[in-house]
Amino acid sequence: AVVIGMQASSTNPQGAEYEWAEHFFTGAFLLEWCMRVYCFGWRWMLDSWNFSDTLLVWLTGVVTTWVLKPLLTGASSDNLRQLQVLRTVRLMRLARAVRMLPAFKEMWMLIRGLLDSW
Repeated sequence: AVVIGMQASSTNPQGAEYEWAEHFFTGAFLLEWCMRVYCFGWRWMLDSWNFSDTLLVWLTGVVTTWVLKPLLTGASSDNLRQLQVLRTVRLMRLARAVRMLPAFKEMWMLIRGLLDSW
């Protein structure tokens, strides 16, 4: 979340440090996913939250960063920007972890109230 915010406000959002961070976090998320599948088996993905984690890791991480981005290197920067927007979906993982903490109960009540008002 911090890296996404820093990149959004940077004067050079295509810098090498952001590219390195993208590969690092994609690898870390993939390693976590692999360890969970190894420990809990494929049945672990039958839970809806775990299935959403799987989609986040593979679609917004592995496929976007390590497959599509290299294929679209010669394409216009607009195509790559559209793919990078998918990274913000990863914040759902952070929101899910924070949701469980009692200290953030009031924050979730506010967010739920805002969502219900729409």
